[in-house]
Amino acid sequence: MRTPARYFDGVDARQHPVTASTDGVLLNIERNGDIATFELAQVSISAPVGQGDWALDLPDGGRLLIDDPEFTARLQHTEAGWVRRLEGSWRWALAALAVAVVGGYLALTYGLPVAARHVAFAVPQNVDARMSADSLGAMDRLLFEDSELTASRQAELQSLFARVTALDDSYGVYSLVFRKSPKIGANAFALPGGIVVMTDEMVELAESDDELLAVLAHEVGHQANRHLLRIVLQNSAGALLIASLTGDLTSISALAASVPTVLMQAKYSRDFEREADAFAFAFLESEGKNPDVLRELLLRLEERAGSLVDSGPASWFSSHPRSDERLPE
Repeated sequence: MRTPARYFDGVDARQHPVTASTDGVLLNIERNGDIATFELAQVSISAPVGQGDWALDLPDGGRLLIDDPEFTARLQHTEAGWVRRLEGSWRWALAALAVAVVGGYLALTYGLPVAARHVAFAVPQNVDARMSADSLGAMDRLLFEDSELTASRQAELQSLFARVTALDDSYGVYSLVFRKSPKIGANAFALPGGIVVMTDEMVELAESDDELLAVLAHEVGHQANRHLLRIVLQNSAGALLIASLTGDLTSISALAASVPTVLMQAKYSRDFEREADAFAFAFLESEGKNPDVLRELLLRLEERAGSLVDSGPASWFSSHPRSDERLPE
């Protein structure tokens, strides 16, 4: 569709006769055999005042005046006109808001966990180890006291731990450390760098080494699946995004300060618990042990946690769901 028009280049006040044409997407301006082309989405269209001309402000600073109702009506049904109607419609605005909300929910619910898992398994072991050491140092200052377990008892538990870690060759270096902690009570957890911490209170609560073996296997299961690091990453979306986009995984070590908070305030998801339980059950069965020993210890922990809800220290359940949420009957 073509029509005569008057063109002002924005440099001086002279007008130039031109021919304008459009295909509904592009605006072409022909002058003395030369053709300038603009996307209609970049053209600002102003309706005439009274009987004046339609004014089209061009992205190069020029202006086009058109006195052709049929041509300008065509422009109003172009993509640019559609965008303007879209922006002015509250219904479309609400729909766009709904899409944004749903998109955000899907990104948080599905996108972040997937990205966190990818990054967590790609973090180098030296970065993991740095995070682990920094996190343990912070917890030593805030929560822990030196273990009072005898050297011989610690050696016995180290021997149990070596049997568990032999099952997981996907990670590498593991270590078991002991701490006393009246503040958090009977507890055990795996830090990102392969350090598993077990409290004296957990050792005292267990009625057999098989129960402690089950707890150690459960915690190694968490580390084998990078559960804690994945939670830390999901709670630090900005760092996760930077690591995902740039591949700079060394920056992840800066998140070490958040590990103690995550351990004390965040619960592992049921899926994470089931994965750790499955790891523990597989180990116990390979050792000829009854997997029920884990359930028995969990039930004892629940009884203690219930009696300490109002005034006592945190328990293993500060970071682990209760047994009825994860263990099959």
